[in-house]
Amino acid sequence: MKRKAIRTKLILLAILLGLLCIAFLPNYLTQSKTKKVMSEYYASARWSKLKSEYENLPIQENSTLYYGNSMTENFKPYQTDSSVLNFGISGDFSIGLIHRIHSVIRQQPARLFIMIGINDIIENVPIDQVYSNYETILISIIGNCPKTELFIQSTLPTRDLNSTFTSSYSINKKVMLLNQKLKTLCKEMNLTFVDLYPYFSDEDNLLKRQLTTDGIHLTEEGYTLWSKQINKFY
Repeated sequence: MKRKAIRTKLILLAILLGLLCIAFLPNYLTQSKTKKVMSEYYASARWSKLKSEYENLPIQENSTLYYGNSMTENFKPYQTDSSVLNFGISGDFSIGLIHRIHSVIRQQPARLFIMIGINDIIENVPIDQVYSNYETILISIIGNCPKTELFIQSTLPTRDLNSTFTSSYSINKKVMLLNQKLKTLCKEMNLTFVDLYPYFSDEDNLLKRQLTTDGIHLTEEGYTLWSKQINKFY
């Protein structure tokens, strides 16, 4: 009887451990995938090349600098003002802006517009981590660029992004959470929060179809709308 009881307990323990493994496996796999994606991204020649280019650009007096990922980089064709500097790198994450912040500090821009976070969210970087990275970026800029006027732009919604583990609906919920936290942070730090989200989202809380090429990136109409909103702050 004693052996049977022990065997029963061992079986129950094995089942419990199996259930725990099943519960934590998706999270473990997600974290592993995120680390792999980011590791490969920051080892890419293109990121290193653009980082170096931005670090070595001539100093431009009284500039307006845009800092972010592909949303920002793809803005370049529509930014014809010679005083504008565009330091966007396609695919970048919030941690990447920390790694290359010296290029911004070196320029001492008159105005700095930041947008980052959608790639973090898509790759399941925790919102609290994105928020913490934002804090690091802002504290560094404020401490090293005392004359720079800072504008934090809300992360934009997505549409039609669907996979086994996520969708645009779940992504956009996280986007809204990040934006709310950034809005609060800007209020605490006395910075300007540029809330673009309402202008780009439709009645289903998705990125308006006519404003996007692929569910994330913007059409010419999208950039025209973006320009219209931020020109209010010049």
